[in-house]
Amino acid sequence: MKLFKKPIDFLFIYKLQLKSNIFNKNKVMRAFKNQHFVPQCYLRPFGNKDQEKAKSINLFNLRSHKLIENAPIKNQCSKDYFYGKDLHIEKLLHDFEGSYAELCRKILSNPTYQIDESDKNCLLNFWHVQYIRTELYVKEALLSFEQIVHDNELQNLIDKSFLNQEQTTKVIMQNTDLADLFLKDLNCILIRNNTPVPFITSDNPAVLTNRYHFKKDLFRYFSFGLNSAGVILILPLSPKVYFFAYDKDIYTIPHKNKILNLKKALDVELINQFQISNCNYNLYLNEIFSFEKYYQKYLNQRLNSRYKVNYAILDDTNHGYKTYKLIPTSQISDHRDKEMMIHQSNLYPKPAIWLSFLHWHIRGYAYSADSGAGHVREKYKYLLNSQRVHKVRI
Repeated sequence: MKLFKKPIDFLFIYKLQLKSNIFNKNKVMRAFKNQHFVPQCYLRPFGNKDQEKAKSINLFNLRSHKLIENAPIKNQCSKDYFYGKDLHIEKLLHDFEGSYAELCRKILSNPTYQIDESDKNCLLNFWHVQYIRTELYVKEALLSFEQIVHDNELQNLIDKSFLNQEQTTKVIMQNTDLADLFLKDLNCILIRNNTPVPFITSDNPAVLTNRYHFKKDLFRYFSFGLNSAGVILILPLSPKVYFFAYDKDIYTIPHKNKILNLKKALDVELINQFQISNCNYNLYLNEIFSFEKYYQKYLNQRLNSRYKVNYAILDDTNHGYKTYKLIPTSQISDHRDKEMMIHQSNLYPKPAIWLSFLHWHIRGYAYSADSGAGHVREKYKYLLNSQRVHKVRI
């Protein structure tokens, strides 16, 4: 039996298949066009009505100081092709978001839920990916790189097409696995809010801070990073639950079974100050009245820039060790013939008052080699010069 009245046009069939593939690809790209740098599954617990399926949320814009009620969650913290049109990063992030959303449902539905080691890893991974994926983080990374290019008159040597948000985002997102390397030694707890004042969140919700660094006034010499002594990671999970990770060799917190039940409204306010000082533009909250009473006194903590670029020239070499001298940007051209070190340090808002439940460890310690690496946790002392490393008491 003949199925075709004329010979089969294989090229025609191939063209039809190609068109179909292009059509399907375009449908997929359109579906992933609106890419969130803070995922919808994260924002929903702060939304209105049914938290798990919430479609709207209240936001407070810090530039206009105006409240917008019932804003669509799907339009928050997103941009067209923020991670690029190849969708590789966008699809990768779905794994992190799916695991987090499942764990978050368990935590929020059970007031006595105790996080285990697997939960801890999930929350640390989500915190870190969220920390590096926001619009603010990408913007500051791009601005710092542009400053280095400008200061060193490298404009003609740099591919200008690389200096854009999409390329910068792709470079940053290559570091999504750093949580496994640098954060597993931290203590992790859940903070349960038993006060009438709700936790708030923002468009830059994963916060890195360090009370020890501020106490020692170490910013005169260097900044801190994920392996530094005294780091604190915070992330609100809902108006009633917070994720809190900290260096157990520097601080102690009076928790029970990795749960701290918070009963002081002032502590909730002090936790919320981190969202006010670290957010980009928008704060997200499901209750405005208590927030209006205190938010303005934390606005002066906000920084105009989140980075500083330092330049240092080789000053001396003695017994195999090199020392460098800081120079102002205006003198860079005078030292082109010398060995130069370029160091970008991050800047962090300093809290007005620290949390009452965050206590100093009476036998607290860190490690230092009196170098630019700063003070690190015990796990990372191997990164320091073995001949100069020593223990530092807090």
